[in-house]
Amino acid sequence: MHKEINFEDAIEQVLTSDGGYTQGNPNDYDAERALFPQDVITFVQQTQPKFWQRLADLNKDKADTVLLDSLVKELRSKGMLTVLRQGFKCFGKTVKMAYFEPNTGMNPEAFTRYEQNRLTITRQVTTTTGAIPD
Repeated sequence: MHKEINFEDAIEQVLTSDGGYTQGNPNDYDAERALFPQDVITFVQQTQPKFWQRLADLNKDKADTVLLDSLVKELRSKGMLTVLRQGFKCFGKTVKMAYFEPNTGMNPEAFTRYEQNRLTITRQVTTTTGAIPD
């Protein structure tokens, strides 16, 4: 008998074993913002450390909130694809949310940035409480 859960299991298994994805936690989902806040923050900290340090210096312990609020605002006004392709503005700087594979190997830094993309698969979440109960 075919069941949706088996299909989900197969997709998850292929993505995590062969596709370069890591397993996410549905309990980390922020339903109000419709994203995984810690994934966003960690990606920016690791890929754009100079920007992150500047933001943290200016905003002290509110840097996370400032970053996430800026992202959510631009996602609502411009949409996910535009933000992924072009980044979003935060404190006058463009923050990247993805790095695309370079056409050539002439710039090793571009390839390094591309490899820093975070691919995560997370099982179903709800829009009200986060993870779907077992």
